[in-house]
Amino acid sequence: MAELKKHALLLSLMAILIIAKFIVVPIFDWQNNELQNIKLLAKKQQKITQVLNGQDNTANSNATLKSINKLGDSIFFTYQTESAFKLKQQKMFESLLAKHYVQSERIGWQVTTELPNLSATQYQLQLSVKGQTHNVVSLLAELENHNKLIEIKDFNVNFKGQNEIALGQIFGDLTLRLYAMNKA
Repeated sequence: MAELKKHALLLSLMAILIIAKFIVVPIFDWQNNELQNIKLLAKKQQKITQVLNGQDNTANSNATLKSINKLGDSIFFTYQTESAFKLKQQKMFESLLAKHYVQSERIGWQVTTELPNLSATQYQLQLSVKGQTHNVVSLLAELENHNKLIEIKDFNVNFKGQNEIALGQIFGDLTLRLYAMNKA
């Protein structure tokens, strides 16, 4: 016992260290974990609050995107079977050529490409045209101003008979792209 009293200071210091290691340190660790959890929950709450505050903004953006999408859909041709679409468009092009006094030596449909991102199909048409320069230019202007999208992909021309008085004639190959919806 005398030996214990002799080392009482050291023993009490050891008891304090044991209490600190097994009682105080776990309490601090627990508090730190709880503090981290609270910070994480606060961040989540802040993000949720931002989303809720931005809900009106998101609804407005959604409405804007829908109107843009509707406008985009209006420039595509309506859905038809491939053969019906090609026949209808070929008749339309033949009437446009006749309207502008432009002759067509050849009309040929090329590869059809499905565009899944747009829910549309791309049809490609190649025309060999011949006519007065001003007539071909007015045909191209009407194609550009058509209410549906008709993209002029290529236009290779040769001019003949140009002089100071007249523009002459154009002989050319015209490649057009038309877009139609994949479904009704």
